[in-house]
Amino acid sequence: MPDPVVLNVLRNADELLEALRLRPEATLSQLAADTGIPRSTVYRLVDALAAMRMVTVTPAGVSLSRRWLGLADAARAAKREWSQAREALRALVRDTGFTAYLSVRVGDEAMCIHWEQGQGINVLVLRPGRTLPFYAGAAGRCFLSTLEEEQLTDYLGRTQPVPFTDHTLVDADALRRDAERTRQRGYALSIEDVTVGAGAIGMLIQDDTRTSLGCVSLAGVASHISVQQEGLAAQLREALGCRRPP
Repeated sequence: MPDPVVLNVLRNADELLEALRLRPEATLSQLAADTGIPRSTVYRLVDALAAMRMVTVTPAGVSLSRRWLGLADAARAAKREWSQAREALRALVRDTGFTAYLSVRVGDEAMCIHWEQGQGINVLVLRPGRTLPFYAGAAGRCFLSTLEEEQLTDYLGRTQPVPFTDHTLVDADALRRDAERTRQRGYALSIEDVTVGAGAIGMLIQDDTRTSLGCVSLAGVASHISVQQEGLAAQLREALGCRRPP
């Protein structure tokens, strides 16, 4: 059984690091406000994290240190299937011209961990290190489709979607239908639900037990993605070695 005191310290440190992920540079007062952790505790945690080279402290504020870049590279290298997916991204960009993304699930969000740039990158929101919620974007909606009924009900019950555009799905019934449609056809289609004029199509990376390991998506001009969706889905299946859903 973990020591409750140690567990509480680690939990607070985790909340601080998560706050710094969302706010790249923050003052100690901002971190205290963002996390709800007492300011005196924030001071002690930041000192400890700085001593471990996990954060950098400057007169302007606190930020994540460069050490995280090495840790991220090591984490990615440990996932052989992600390495294979990155090779697939390069091939997809070469064959389609669209920007290709590799995303993983982090809590209730899809986080981009790698991309290969194609057309239209100036209007695309997703970048390495950035996240989108389960209710928006091709990767997020792919991960939404993996939730079991009880998990989906729980997610929809505690989530209040904030629309990015007029096309963002915010209704619980609409999101249920979208998750089922994604499961049936084997891919998620995102048309202007994150950025007006931009679209994406995404497909899950699964192991032999059909456990979801990540998502590969293609993004570009919405009208091009929409018109080519079946052909792009076929290219994603071929690149990822997926079978067409029954």
